Amino acid sequence: MNKQSLDYIPFEQFKSRMKMSDIEAMLEYVDNYDKSRFKHFSQEQFSQIMEFAKALQIYSAAHVPTVRNPENFNEELALPFMQAIQNQISPLMNDLYKYFKQHIDLSLVITKDDYKKANYIIKMLPHAKRQDKDKATLYRGLHGLDFNTTLNLIIPGSEYSLGELASASTSQESVSNFLGGEKPIYIFYTINNPKLLGGTFGIGSGFLEENEVLIGGKIRVDSFTMKTQLGFKGRKLGLPKIITETEDAIKYMEYIAQLKNGLIKIHKNSIQVNATLIGEQNANVNEIIKEANQRRNRKLLVRRRTRGN
Repeated sequence: MNKQSLDYIPFEQFKSRMKMSDIEAMLEYVDNYDKSRFKHFSQEQFSQIMEFAKALQIYSAAHVPTVRNPENFNEELALPFMQAIQNQISPLMNDLYKYFKQHIDLSLVITKDDYKKANYIIKMLPHAKRQDKDKATLYRGLHGLDFNTTLNLIIPGSEYSLGELASASTSQESVSNFLGGEKPIYIFYTINNPKLLGGTFGIGSGFLEENEVLIGGKIRVDSFTMKTQLGFKGRKLGLPKIITETEDAIKYMEYIAQLKNGLIKIHKNSIQVNATLIGEQNANVNEIIKEANQRRNRKLLVRRRTRGN
């Protein structure tokens, strides 16, 4: 074991030695964590758990866009590992450091290979299938949306992809905290996860309180509710206080879009979406947002298929 580098397995070897079965074994270990097992680790086991711990640590606390695309790594801007993770060391990494201190130097500069390995592991997590019942219901939030995008994302029966990688949580509270502040339009998702898909970060996260689960692929919208704030004119629309139908949501959005500060009427508890995680890929959220942005200055319209055309 070499203390001169945090690169315990060269990247090309790493890919052949870290298959899905290895990732699922690591997740099993993290979920049923027992640091007393460290003393039985071989060099190979130590190397694997260090690379896995680094990946979770880098994704949860370092520069996420570079994890998603390691080719953007800028060696001139590279920081020592602890600075790169904002000094948010995970319980897992902290225990590894204490037990294997003679083999770990967290002052070393993070490398492109560190990000490439993190990317490799993180992309596998959404496909991990483990019988972890804590993942049966997940929560996720979106904010900073415009009216058109919001309408397109809440239509019951519609299916779209969250993308290859999307963060969710087993904690309603952590998602609610994420949606705090005065950002325009929020959607709070409650996601049924019957296949128990996704990889839990657990004690491998730099932000343990987030209870993060990494998911990806397609969801199906099952239902939504939208709380209304109607003025005198709005009440003439005859809308219910709690909207559950798409056509009513369109009328409400068209009404508040005309108001000076209409966006702030959609606060973090206004729109609740119940969805089911399917996991397969199709048109993703970014495509829906792009489509909606192209018609921001036009009258509010959701996709034609939802209007009976």
